[in-house]
Amino acid sequence: DFDSVDIIVAVDETPVVQVSAFPNPTFVENTSPVLVDTGITITDSDFPAQSIVAGSARIIISNNYIQGEDALDIAGALPSGITKSFDVATGTLRLFGTSTTTAAQMQTALRQVTFFSAGDDPTNGNRNDREITYVVNDGFVDSQVNFNSVRTVNVSPLNDNPVVTIDPSILTYTENQAALLLDPSMLVTDADDLNISSACRSAAAR
Repeated sequence: DFDSVDIIVAVDETPVVQVSAFPNPTFVENTSPVLVDTGITITDSDFPAQSIVAGSARIIISNNYIQGEDALDIAGALPSGITKSFDVATGTLRLFGTSTTTAAQMQTALRQVTFFSAGDDPTNGNRNDREITYVVNDGFVDSQVNFNSVRTVNVSPLNDNPVVTIDPSILTYTENQAALLLDPSMLVTDADDLNISSACRSAAAR
């Protein structure tokens, strides 16, 4: 006689990330950070995959990233045990859980993600939006990257005024002498436009 033995093999369930159907957020130049998606969800019945591993997440500015100006961060305090780190080189916000971090806690953290751009030309020509991609890892496997895991942040620039910098020193002109350059060191700058359509300079008696 032979005894039968049932062998049960646990299969790790791949995390599923689903962005919400909320309207895309809009970041306006020189304003506060905006929340990217307060309705994003994570589905994973075995997150983390085992008690000896830790879940994590990556949130990436996956198109039109302006290094040194764009940033992802967290609004408020993170759920207990979750920490964050932003990689400026890649535009990636990383969230690190522990072996006891649940999918619900990581979902809460994802809903706290904010976008901000510090420059005076956040569209930098034609970069009118940013795609934010979410990837969740349960300790063994990443969630799939597809249209369900990508959120768009609209970016609205403001027209910055041109700035004229002049030499403050007083120019002396003597009657009948040759013409003088009024200000050879004058500097005209515009943070969000390389083209100046017109300019004028007036003089007044003192």
